[in-house]
Amino acid sequence: MFKINKRKLQRIFNQFVGVSPKWVIKRARLHEAAELAEKGKRPDWSQLALELGYYDQSHFIKDFKRVIGKSPKEYGKI
Repeated sequence: MFKINKRKLQRIFNQFVGVSPKWVIKRARLHEAAELAEKGKRPDWSQLALELGYYDQSHFIKDFKRVIGKSPKEYGKI
């Protein structure tokens, strides 16, 4: 349909939205995880990390803490 390469599309997205597509996807995934914790469900964090596209739980926890401000375990206690 459109003849545009992936990198050019990423630059256009960044230009119009102000952040990268990767950042938007990561933020959405982490907010999805936070919503589960808010609902009182105690998810298996390592399984959830895999389902959200993370290679391992440690990367998930690091990103969660950076975006949400608390570790998943701390956030789940609210």
